[in-house]
Amino acid sequence: MTRGRRFAGRLEVLLAALLALCVWVAATALATRPEFKLLFDATPQAQFSVGADTRSILDELGSKGVTVRIDTFFEQLPSPQNEFESRVIAIQGRIQELARDLLVRYAELGGATVSVTHFDVLRDVAASRTRIQELGSLRPEDALVVSVGKRHRALQLLDLAEIDAPALRSTPVPGAKPVMPSLKLFKGEEAISSAIRSLLSEGAPKVYFLVGYDEAELERPAANSYSELLHALNNEGFRIERWNLELEGRIPDDAAVVALVEPQREMSPQAAAVLWRWLRNGGRLFLNLSWTSVDGGGWNPSLEELGKLAGFAVGKDLVCHLVADPANPKSTGVGGQEAKVLVLPPNSPHPITRPLAERQRVPQMTLAREVLGRPIGQDTSFEPLLRTGPWGWLAPYDSRMQEADTSAPQDAQAYGARTVAAVIDVRPETGTRAGAIALFGGVAFLNQVFAQSGDLALNVFNWLARRDELVTVRGNRFVAQRLELSPQQLERSSSLALFWTPLAILALALLVVVWRRRV
Repeated sequence: MTRGRRFAGRLEVLLAALLALCVWVAATALATRPEFKLLFDATPQAQFSVGADTRSILDELGSKGVTVRIDTFFEQLPSPQNEFESRVIAIQGRIQELARDLLVRYAELGGATVSVTHFDVLRDVAASRTRIQELGSLRPEDALVVSVGKRHRALQLLDLAEIDAPALRSTPVPGAKPVMPSLKLFKGEEAISSAIRSLLSEGAPKVYFLVGYDEAELERPAANSYSELLHALNNEGFRIERWNLELEGRIPDDAAVVALVEPQREMSPQAAAVLWRWLRNGGRLFLNLSWTSVDGGGWNPSLEELGKLAGFAVGKDLVCHLVADPANPKSTGVGGQEAKVLVLPPNSPHPITRPLAERQRVPQMTLAREVLGRPIGQDTSFEPLLRTGPWGWLAPYDSRMQEADTSAPQDAQAYGARTVAAVIDVRPETGTRAGAIALFGGVAFLNQVFAQSGDLALNVFNWLARRDELVTVRGNRFVAQRLELSPQQLERSSSLALFWTPLAILALALLVVVWRRRV
């Protein structure tokens, strides 16, 4: 009898422990289901979770009956020859690994609407060649392709990550050990989800960049070029072309947007008239001017002829703003070279800047000129897009220094908020398709600052191309809920989950048995 009670008691303990463990396992399994929207990912780079906007995009695929195919063409990484190459190859391998893990998540959440295929370009040459031919052609650096129907977007490994490479920002010292690059941030979800979103938007709008005005460099991969803007527009689904308006005398019929970046020559009255007629018929124009001290500021065209027609004017002087004085924090600020860099809170409710304001993203601009509205009647309306704070002023050109005088003015009347970017809406001559001009008076989208202002640039072009669903903030949309844990915290969490939790369950079961015996 006593032996039977002991056996029954031990059996109760075992059953209670097993039941508690089953509950624990079930709760853990349920917590990993996609239906639970708040998934906190403690893995490095949050590789096993995606943001709510990605889930929304994948849900949209099902509602539209659209299928997305994602193909990877990751090449086998070579053997390193030195320590620097070893680090670079390790980073490339890590990006590939994170991308594969992320695509598993896309396939799970997308179900039948998302298919993922990994091609081994060395071992499975025939299948890889067939797929590349189906896509049309790929660049050697293209590593991942997102396809919807016959349209696709190709991404490079560098599109999937942000890499900190100090050696590229400074001149190497002979004999010194090179500073190693590092993987700063994995942006695979942002790149892939943005590609899917752009493919869901119908068509591939054409952007014609005007040439013949001594405009800025567009393609050279240098700090003072706009090659990253063009690359981002291409990834966003735009097709890029060049156009010489002065020679052709017309705007192409398939132009969704016409752009002119940092011209240093004035536009002829004939070309301005052509642009104005096109704007009155629904055309959309991007103008980006800037200030330069070359030739005493003589290389600062104002596009006066077009401004007379479209209702805007651009000042000749450099716009500056007081910066904080560390020596006197209570003062309004000081002038100097740093005053050229304008911090511009997006205070406009316009669709271009509204997403930035909601996410508290603050654009910057330098070498800016003031943008003003010019009353010409009812054909246009002028809306400020970006304005300085109240301590902005116009810095005159100093012929002795051959530079703008950035010292702070003594006259309080010189200060005021200055508009440096605006949108001019153009009333259509016939119909309801309104034209528009996005006018920026300073440098905001150069390669050297594009990481900070890329969202604003893409918002401008998407809005001009009437792709309102793509006007957003990419860097903040596709962010998974995650926990930043140190290695010590991860070790403690593992001990808690694998040792202390089951032990606590067993102890609880023993307490239940003892309590029942006393009762």
